[in-house]
Amino acid sequence: MIDTESNETSAPELHFPGIGAEAARLLADDPAVVGVGIDTPSIDAGNSKTFPTHVTLFSANKFGVENVGDMSRVPATGATILALPMKIGGGSGGPCRVLVRLP
Repeated sequence: MIDTESNETSAPELHFPGIGAEAARLLADDPAVVGVGIDTPSIDAGNSKTFPTHVTLFSANKFGVENVGDMSRVPATGATILALPMKIGGGSGGPCRVLVRLP
């Protein structure tokens, strides 16, 4: 958006849920969890300024996949999930294709 009074550009306020800090800590501490996927634009809530879920999970060497589509047919156990990121030099993230092999 452009503020016509000051000619400054600002991002709109984002409103979507994310993984809370306590849940992120539980996921980070669980050795069975290698990463998380979420169907929103970020693993943190849209209004987050400090991104605690990113910090907690990435510090524990867990990955995060955002904007994941319909996972309603994926069972809690037994599926194989592949997250295939695009090779981007020098980046900390990027788009990926997510594939699921159902049991």
